[in-house]
Amino acid sequence: MKQYKGNIYLVDDNFENKIIGATLTIDNDNFELEFSDTTYRQSSYKIIQGEFLDLGYVTLIDCTHSGNTLGIIHLTKYRVQHIITEIKFDDYNSIVATSLHIKMPSLNEWIRKLTLTGSLIFNGKIEYSKPEKILFFENNEYSVQIGFYLQESRNESITITQYCELEIKSKNNSLNIFELFNVYKKIKIFLGFIGVFGKQQDEFYLREENLIYEGQDEPITMKFLTKNFDTNNSGILTHTKINFTDIERSIDTILNNWLTNEKIQDSIILVMEKYTFIKLTVETYFLNTCFAIETFHRKNKFNTVFSVSEFNKIKRGIRSKLETDNEIKLFNDKLKFANEPTFNDRLISLKSEFESITFEGLDIEEYIVKIVKTRNYLVHRGSKNNIFNNLEMYYAAVYLEALTKFCIMETIGFEKELLNKIFRDTGTKINHNYELSANYTISKYL
Repeated sequence: MKQYKGNIYLVDDNFENKIIGATLTIDNDNFELEFSDTTYRQSSYKIIQGEFLDLGYVTLIDCTHSGNTLGIIHLTKYRVQHIITEIKFDDYNSIVATSLHIKMPSLNEWIRKLTLTGSLIFNGKIEYSKPEKILFFENNEYSVQIGFYLQESRNESITITQYCELEIKSKNNSLNIFELFNVYKKIKIFLGFIGVFGKQQDEFYLREENLIYEGQDEPITMKFLTKNFDTNNSGILTHTKINFTDIERSIDTILNNWLTNEKIQDSIILVMEKYTFIKLTVETYFLNTCFAIETFHRKNKFNTVFSVSEFNKIKRGIRSKLETDNEIKLFNDKLKFANEPTFNDRLISLKSEFESITFEGLDIEEYIVKIVKTRNYLVHRGSKNNIFNNLEMYYAAVYLEALTKFCIMETIGFEKELLNKIFRDTGTKINHNYELSANYTISKYL
């Protein structure tokens, strides 16, 4: 935890009058501002300007009143969501940058591009061969690429560390920093989706190359402090590890589809909720996976049982036999979704994909019936006949998550050979974990 002393400026007086003696506390990714205040203010601020010893100019963004301390000196406290150093912005909409750079230990570990070779002990030298930048994604607005760098630190010895940065750069005008940050979040979710998780926090800085701010001689680099966004390795990783070399040749196609294909976004959010929240109930996890695969099927496979003309013919035939307006209204209401496949039909149509992620000997059609009955019970609280118990429900959710991942990976450009390799042992692994859990549960009561 570090504390910085300085002054702040509020929009109430157009950032003209300083409030002296403010304290900014930075504790990992928690930021708190405290200052003396006689007005008992409780309003929130989009922006608070500041200048602090050892930190310099700052812009505090999205500041929410968090409390007051009454005493001889009245103190007001604010929770701060984001901090930008070097610049005091006076307008929320003017907080823009040309590029966002993220030092990502998890990405460095996944890509594993060795840049240092040789040995001081055996060869008497170390050589540095800087790799070319890797283009991840590019459109008319921005590009996403990976750059490789060295960091040197000197104490009693010299330490050289190689690291990589994710670089999200605007192609034209400067972009709102949160537009840039949202691209980073989608990349981070992609890494979690394929099983790449990090233990160290990422570091951010922004560059603005289109403007020279007052008091600056050249384009400026700004440090960006924000709440840590990460995915957690929660539960069972159902496929084998995906190495960067497995998808290096098609990474641009895969990420292009990941970032731009709107038909998969809802399913991604539902599947990844388990990895971005600390804890989900088993029921929530199961329902999320049901909705994820159902939504994927609706948007990417088929969503009608009959052709439109055939369905309209059926409706006309039935409607002609109805006598009252109430009967017709009830009929029309009931038939709004009558031409959509049932959840059971959707899963049956994915039987071949199901076979790719389950173990040999599982009666898939029977298992699907139980999935559907359990989903219907949780949604409608109807019959409990032939539904999963809590443990079975958890592992059914694991299967449905694996199925959704398989379908999404196939959609965004993972080669069939790779999918077969990484999901080859998925069913056996899930079943083995289920049997261990079931035996442990039984042994507790023996």
